[in-house]
Amino acid sequence: MVGIIALLITLIMPSLGRAKDLAKKTVCAAQLKTYGNQMLLFVEDRDSYPHMGTILGPGGWGWPKFYGILEAMKFPADNKVWSRWNYGEWELDECWDKAFCPAMDYVRIIRAADAAPDGTILHKTSLHRVAAGYQWNVTLRAKGVPTSLFRSGRWPTAAWHPTSGWSAWDNTMWIDYFLELADGQAYIAQAVKPDEVKRPANVAEAWDSCDFQTVPEVSWASTGDWSWENLGPGWHVGPQSENCRGWALLNGARHPGSPNILYADNHVSADATKDVPLNEVGPPPGGATWKGAKLKSWENFDGVFGTMINIVPERTIQASPG
Repeated sequence: MVGIIALLITLIMPSLGRAKDLAKKTVCAAQLKTYGNQMLLFVEDRDSYPHMGTILGPGGWGWPKFYGILEAMKFPADNKVWSRWNYGEWELDECWDKAFCPAMDYVRIIRAADAAPDGTILHKTSLHRVAAGYQWNVTLRAKGVPTSLFRSGRWPTAAWHPTSGWSAWDNTMWIDYFLELADGQAYIAQAVKPDEVKRPANVAEAWDSCDFQTVPEVSWASTGDWSWENLGPGWHVGPQSENCRGWALLNGARHPGSPNILYADNHVSADATKDVPLNEVGPPPGGATWKGAKLKSWENFDGVFGTMINIVPERTIQASPG
């Protein structure tokens, strides 16, 4: 009898574990849907996406888009920076029930981030801990700092390959804004509000952020290679595209099958089911390998955009700004 019970437990436990994982994925998807609804309220009020990367002011300020969502949800914060609520001082218990995916090991991520040396990728996460649960599309954000080339503070909606000095066009900071397309060149693009997104049902706005299990061979607490920062646990902008030849790298470790994805038309799906062919992606930072990496992307790899076609607000490339 004992042997039979043990056998039944052995057979049942994997099914129970998967059911638990799927339940967490469902809760996560509902949470993303809530964020999407709040994004609509924010845009209705401001006629713009929230700021992301830099908000206006002397020296700029690293700023996650997710703070705009929390503001729309009427959550109070301890202080304001340039008239915007700053949630950077929230404790873990304040973050947990408002911002984190139920499947993420948030305690491990935040504790490691808090202990990481300044100048490393993981340290950045500690500065905006409440934004650690999800990544947000780097191309969908409010106007940034005016520059000599883009005096309006925003970039073209169509992808453009910068050729001049960075000070002429860099309207942000603290975020990896490059989109490396299938030709290996770095492009930039930006939509400042939803009606500038040409195919909103096909443009991802937010998704599960990365975990330690996503690229287990990389020590994010010791690397300062910012060209890979969007694969660091908890980082709040994405997706990873530098060095990736058009592959948008998403977290394949947190949920069964695919990460949850909020699209610009406000629907949520888990349709990035393709295992990324890592032989087509450059080597990870710090001399690490892709061993054990769990990275997902979409099936529709385009000859020009790669799977970044699911990220760019407009599926065109212009030769020069204007």
